[in-house]
Amino acid sequence: VYLIESELKFIDKILPVLLNVQKKLVKCTMPHREAGPRKHKRLPDSECFAFCLSSILTQVAILHPPSFDKIMSTILDSAQSLISALEDSYQQLLEPFQTLTNLIRQRMGGSNAAPTPESALPNESQWVC
Repeated sequence: VYLIESELKFIDKILPVLLNVQKKLVKCTMPHREAGPRKHKRLPDSECFAFCLSSILTQVAILHPPSFDKIMSTILDSAQSLISALEDSYQQLLEPFQTLTNLIRQRMGGSNAAPTPESALPNESQWVC
């Protein structure tokens, strides 16, 4: 916030630090804090921090055109890293279920666990209605 309010004073020193934080954000974890009773739902602190950081970087990119490409590419790269991490987590969660499903299919029907190829499915002329 200081960077924006100071009209980009010390941008050459502050911007690299903010960009470095943005790059490392995907691998960071925020300490969990005890939430007291609340009337309204709140976003997790980590999401609030990430939103604020990207908002500040976007404002700096608009106010300082020479940094625009560097800032936007950093934000997009970190978004791609986050997407890749989510895809990896999804695959890790999915693998045990696929193994279990294949095992159940083998035990129940004694059939191959591989899905039926599309060529083995009945075509329109074979349907009975």
